[in-house]
Amino acid sequence: MSIESSYLLLGSNERGEVATIKDAVLYIGEDIYSKLKTGKRKFKKYFHYYKMTEWAETEDAEWKGDDCFEDMEDLREFFGDEEYWTIRGDVYVRKYSFDEPLMDEEEENYRGLVEKTEGNQMRIKYE
Repeated sequence: MSIESSYLLLGSNERGEVATIKDAVLYIGEDIYSKLKTGKRKFKKYFHYYKMTEWAETEDAEWKGDDCFEDMEDLREFFGDEEYWTIRGDVYVRKYSFDEPLMDEEEENYRGLVEKTEGNQMRIKYE
């Protein structure tokens, strides 16, 4: 599905702003997750803890990425680490759909938290 077809426009809110529903997967780092109020933590832990020192000791080939990250450089930028072997941290994921959409206001709230953390600990992938 293209990004254009994954949007559904709704009416405007009381301030005249148009809201959108997006089919998306939101990934956040542990620094952002820890800043969320308990009731707002509707995320699941992503499939593994990233600790690249362990990977570097056991792997011969360069890490090729996964569903969230393109490559080692992308992962390094996400956590804000200078070197790849210092990367360590959890990633949390939440899937949004028509029934439970990612709204523009919610996305902006997460972006505000990104500014208060190391790196860029937020990724949105559209389905």
